[in-house]
Amino acid sequence: MEKYRNKLHLWQVFLHNPSEWWDNRKNKRSPQQPDFKHKDTGESLWLSPNDPPWVKRQLELLDSRMGEGLGKQVRSHSRVSTWVYDE
Repeated sequence: MEKYRNKLHLWQVFLHNPSEWWDNRKNKRSPQQPDFKHKDTGESLWLSPNDPPWVKRQLELLDSRMGEGLGKQVRSHSRVSTWVYDE
């Protein structure tokens, strides 16, 4: 049960700031590789059929907001974030 809670917590951390994670979904060479990996801590997440439905919905929402998905923004090797200014 503790492992399940930890995974749910990681999904919440991921969804709070997906730009801090590498998105490996499109470039995985093996199922053992994580779908998402935190850029600083190295924590990993794998998509699973056992994930709660809100995980899939939130990922779909993120992907639709970013066009092709998280790949381009999150896969960037730059750690400098893009600032958006309201004028």
